[in-house]
This record gives sequence, structure tokens and C-alpha cells, in this order.
Amino acid sequence: MESETMSLNEVAALLRLHPRSFSNLMAKGGRCPPFIRLSLRKKIWLRRSVMAWLAEQQQFTSQPARRG
Repeated sequence: MESETMSLNEVAALLRLHPRSFSNLMAKGGRCPPFIRLSLRKKIWLRRSVMAWLAEQQQFTSQPARRG
């Protein structure tokens, strides 16, 4: 049974990013799944939130661009 929570390394692996690249993306305010801050340094992600975020991103990128 999979854990309900994910670490930074697990989320980065799911996104096919190096953990440092994922950390840098978050630090720069890039789009990333919502997380829970446990302390100044420690963050966790709820697996269901990460999967919902991924589905949302897939919908966003699969929509054709509107031309005005």
C-alpha cells in the first residue's frame, strides 16, 4: 500500500525532475503541486493532491491555444 504522503524526492521523481531542480522551481515561484510545510525546511505532499494537480496540468496543456 502506498503512503498517503510524498517527500520532495518522491514528487520530483514523479515529475521526472532532479530533486534540486524541483526545489529551485519551487523557490522561483514556478508551478508545483500544493504542499504542507511541517517546519522551515520540511515539506510533504499529499499523494491525492499531487495526482489531482498533475491531472489539472494535463488538461491545461492539452487545450488548444486561443487566437484573438
